[in-house]
Amino acid sequence: MTEAQPALFISHASDGKIYANKLKAALEAREMSVQMAASDDESSLEAPDIETQIGECATYLLVMTPEAKDSEAVTAELAIAQKLAKPILPILLAGDPWPELATLEPVETLNDEAPTEQILQKLDDYLLADLSADKPADLSADSAAATSPEADLSKEAETKSYPARRKVLTWAALAGGGLIAFGALGQLLKGRQEGPISEEDGRGDRSSATDANRTSQTANGDGAPGMDEEGVIKIGLLHSLSGMMAISETALVDAEELAIEEINAAGGVLGRQIVAVLEDGASDWPTFTEKTEKLIEVNNVAAVFGCWTSASRKAVLSLFEDKNHMLWYPLAYEGQECSKNVFYTGAVPNQQLEPAINWLLDNEKENAFFLVGAEDDFFRAASDIIQAQLKVKGTGEATDEGAGEGSTKATELAGEVSVPFGRDVAKAIAQIKADLPEGGIIINTLHGDDNVAFFRQLKRDGLEPDKYPVMSVSMAEEEIRQIGPEFLTGHYATWNYFQTVESETNDTWVANFKSAYGEGRVTSDPMAAAYTAVYLWKQAVEAAGTTSISAVREAAYGQTFEAPGGTVTLQPNHHLTKPVRIGKIREDGLFEIVWTTEEPIPPTPWNQYVADTKGYVCDWSDNSKGGKYQPPATEKAEP
Repeated sequence: MTEAQPALFISHASDGKIYANKLKAALEAREMSVQMAASDDESSLEAPDIETQIGECATYLLVMTPEAKDSEAVTAELAIAQKLAKPILPILLAGDPWPELATLEPVETLNDEAPTEQILQKLDDYLLADLSADKPADLSADSAAATSPEADLSKEAETKSYPARRKVLTWAALAGGGLIAFGALGQLLKGRQEGPISEEDGRGDRSSATDANRTSQTANGDGAPGMDEEGVIKIGLLHSLSGMMAISETALVDAEELAIEEINAAGGVLGRQIVAVLEDGASDWPTFTEKTEKLIEVNNVAAVFGCWTSASRKAVLSLFEDKNHMLWYPLAYEGQECSKNVFYTGAVPNQQLEPAINWLLDNEKENAFFLVGAEDDFFRAASDIIQAQLKVKGTGEATDEGAGEGSTKATELAGEVSVPFGRDVAKAIAQIKADLPEGGIIINTLHGDDNVAFFRQLKRDGLEPDKYPVMSVSMAEEEIRQIGPEFLTGHYATWNYFQTVESETNDTWVANFKSAYGEGRVTSDPMAAAYTAVYLWKQAVEAAGTTSISAVREAAYGQTFEAPGGTVTLQPNHHLTKPVRIGKIREDGLFEIVWTTEEPIPPTPWNQYVADTKGYVCDWSDNSKGGKYQPPATEKAEP
């Protein structure tokens, strides 16, 4: 794949540097290529390639601040953009609007808002116009239908696939529409994809074709969904490509698409190429529900790979169960769920949160715990689990399954606070300081952009990891890259995978990912879980010989895969056996792995610390047992 040409150029002065860096990272996570000169350094005036860089860009973004107004470098860059007749998007970060740009209607923003919906909407307009001008492929259904399946697009796809892919995915993320990567456009985006051209453009109005699509899947899921197009199998990718969760979820699409490209290059599934219908959940739970229904009913996909937060998963769960469809969910979550229609490739608490608490008790001098997190099911379950676990550890008790050996060390949950999505974290940090005046351990379950605000405010308030170490369960390498490692060095995270895992499999995966998306990119546990999910589904489909939901479900049990983090096995409780790791954040933004389990840990969806679920297990290989049952006392309970 060739590297994309710069699509955007950001100009800023020193008082806008932090915001500009955050904006750049957020836009790159949305598949936009961004160029940015060191405009706060007047020596950049002498850089011979500034005009070339701006000339190569589709849009010029100006971060307006008092220092930028007086900066010779910024003035020179703006003059170049005007001379080259580039679309200019002024962003008012501080100070007054610039009179000379008043006709452009500057977008006002704050340091913790990058990018706002207004910025995305304006970029949507600019990039759609640029896409039309470049015409990498005609997006209309008519043009796709008119293209011959035998047309030779291989050379064009080889030279233009990555730049075009980035630009079209950018358009899809901003416009909020579905993108189906097949037909003439699919060959251009994927490069290696083969097979007949479809007439469907993927933006999916409910048309007469919808009823025909649905005939291939019966009400009980025993049809062959996703196979109504000759020569392909359609799957759905449903993640937040915009909004506060885009900082995390866009990278999952990259990982899933890498798996699809590898599988297609190796011959596909059942002799067919996989095509992905991409939908934007937009960090909005009703939108996730709407897009799920579209993927199942309109696009007739064979399976959906998606979601990040528990709120988004809960929002769509009833749809998958009512329609007997299949969701592959890639995130560590709170457990206390075991749906017949979901395969969970992330961790449950006994594979993440619980071992982390035990490790902190054994290795950190601080004795008091404080829980901060998003206002969601994960936070509420984490609170119950941590309080029960600390009580067990404090009394020297142990759970039946040996999740803790017990300790006489005095422990307590000193306090907790939940933060509504996208709200100010300052009050939460004030409560931490009030409840932990002498320091303590912070357990963090925040998601997305809230992690950006939290760690930057933590640093500003002087809460350093030597006295206030943070253990995060929903922040990995990709978030660190975008937040800035200078705000995070010395804190911890617990996952099943880190990029620094030493193995030949991981080395190959990291190299392949960087080759596809750039040397500056990183890999993470949620990305590895998303990548693994596609391969496990592929193996189950091949074992079943069909995409029938019930057949694939049965074939999935016992499937193993050599994942980037180690060998995983899919259990009848729809979760994976996985190793557990704890990492300490380094100055380079990666993790020093400080602890790992010797063997993969079996998953326990129903928590054994919580009284209401202690003793319960899940086994979907036997419908008489199902999602939640309590084995007889004489029966050895399997998790």
